Amino acid sequence: MTENESKPELFDLIKRLPGWITSLIAFIAAIIGFIKLWQGNAGLMTTILLILGIGGLLIICAYIVFKKIPSQFDATTKRFAFPKLRPFAITGLILIPLIFIVGFTYQIYLKNKPPDKIIVLVADFVGPEPQKWAVTEKILERLENALTNEPKAQLKALGKAITQQEGSAKAKEIGAKKKASIVIWGWYAVTEQACNISVHFNILKKQAWFPEIKTKPYLAQISELQNFVLQTRLSKEMSCLTSFIVGLISYQISAYHDAIRNFTKALDEKTETFNSIDEVMIYLFRGISYYFLNEFSQAISDYTTIIALIPKIASAFQNRGIAYDDFEDYGRALATDAFFFRGIAYANLKDFDRAIVDYNQAIALDPEDADAFFNRGISYANLKNFDRAIADYSQAIELDPKDTAAFFNRGNAYADIKDFDHAIADYNQTIALDPKDTATFFNRGIAYAYIKDFDRAIADYNQAIALDPKDAAAFNNRGNAYLNLNNYDRAIADFTKAIELDPKLAQAFNNRGFAYYKLYKYDGAIADYSQAIRLNPKYLSAYLNFSENLIIAGKSAEAEQTTISAIKLAESTKDQAISKYLLAVTLKIQGKSTAEIDAELEQLCAQEFEIGWSFDTFEKWLAGAELSTEVKTYIREKIELLKQHRK
Repeated sequence: MTENESKPELFDLIKRLPGWITSLIAFIAAIIGFIKLWQGNAGLMTTILLILGIGGLLIICAYIVFKKIPSQFDATTKRFAFPKLRPFAITGLILIPLIFIVGFTYQIYLKNKPPDKIIVLVADFVGPEPQKWAVTEKILERLENALTNEPKAQLKALGKAITQQEGSAKAKEIGAKKKASIVIWGWYAVTEQACNISVHFNILKKQAWFPEIKTKPYLAQISELQNFVLQTRLSKEMSCLTSFIVGLISYQISAYHDAIRNFTKALDEKTETFNSIDEVMIYLFRGISYYFLNEFSQAISDYTTIIALIPKIASAFQNRGIAYDDFEDYGRALATDAFFFRGIAYANLKDFDRAIVDYNQAIALDPEDADAFFNRGISYANLKNFDRAIADYSQAIELDPKDTAAFFNRGNAYADIKDFDHAIADYNQTIALDPKDTATFFNRGIAYAYIKDFDRAIADYNQAIALDPKDAAAFNNRGNAYLNLNNYDRAIADFTKAIELDPKLAQAFNNRGFAYYKLYKYDGAIADYSQAIRLNPKYLSAYLNFSENLIIAGKSAEAEQTTISAIKLAESTKDQAISKYLLAVTLKIQGKSTAEIDAELEQLCAQEFEIGWSFDTFEKWLAGAELSTEVKTYIREKIELLKQHRK
């Protein structure tokens, strides 16, 4: 025997084993591995079983597919050894890797899939004589009873302790692996009077404090609410703890009514030995729950209670043996949160002055709080104090240069003071940070339209529509841009689309009416102006446009009544002047006295104001109208009087 012959090949070794044993071993290993993988168990044993099982099956299939033996009739040629099994083995070579890929992909899906329920993970509590005091068991029992009727919550026992040395970092690590939303852990100490428990909470599933609406106050993620401690005793105070935990679970699943009920129950169940720190945390969560239900007055009451409790926390810290410096940090953080949240609640009640006072307090406590500057800027903007709003947004941007909402709102404030160059610059920055922000393209389009750059305005409206094809306002505004470029057909098409998307959009009817008017389609214009007024009986622009079209249509009496309605709505000098000009025209055409209205119009035009009213189409009609020379001259004089105030 040669040296090579003394070393049998792997296939030969497999061949010498009974085939059914080799196949059975590989098959069983693969099946067990896949079951473990399907259950989300991707540990070392699962990996070994899968490698052995899949590897063995692939080797067996490959052996069956490629193994050849000498032909019975011609020793110089070879044939496949297993012709009947070979098609099945080829199928196995294809399917086995596919099945493995599917199983592996599903395991990744299970690993990343968020849990269907709020998982509350309870670790064993560390302390002396665990069998005697049974702290962990009592907490689990109370929670299990309290959660009996809560299908969205699932209670799990970790089965091991998280020590004080391991701390929150370990709790978060374990909680993430177990897909827990809340991890509860801690320890207890036994005195002659009671068994005192320190209960730590780590919230892994963070609540979205407020929807991301750039033009309204929003709540930031508060780190203190993700990790905190309550202290209690193994007595009736356990009822308070249980109620708080159930409230916390309800809060996590956005069941705010249930959360408030349980937080209130926890406060009712607290005893004289209950700590101020613990009480503050319950009020804080209840206040936020009230906020989400738009019950802002109740939220303000809870935040006010927190602010009153802050001084008591100092003694609570001393009782716990915690350094005063730690109290300074903790108490300041709680006070900042309370002032911040109360400011938001005041803002939602439109009490912006009080909101600003609270934001001032929050900023004084934490000058690095970008959110407080941002929200104070919103309150100043609502009070039309745009300079201060811009200053606050600028400070928020300095603290957080990637805050798209601050750039966006500062752009809006610049637009409000007609500083469109700075507004466009801020919108540009917002888009650079968030290229899919529809609102910014829309607002930048408005800014471009104000500076008469209608082509760029249209480009921005195009982008807004591409991002949100159902944005009726974007179609309406693009129609206005086309209107200013005298592209009336495209303008009408956009206004029509806007109406299709929002049949109650009065502006689109008014604007389409004006486009019809510019095309001398007066019947269509009158119909649209009428609909605009029906949708919005206080729509001044529609009344003025309607009146002018009625005059052209020879309906001066109806135009007179429409103009009288407009005068009642007109507040500014400009709007009063246009309304009384149209009334003077209707009276003159009907042969009525205009002396009184002439005097009023002269008095108005003696004041400073600017109008953007277009007289071109009306003047073209006037040139060919069947009116006396006296009437035409009178109307032209009034037009010239108003033209002196054109932009």
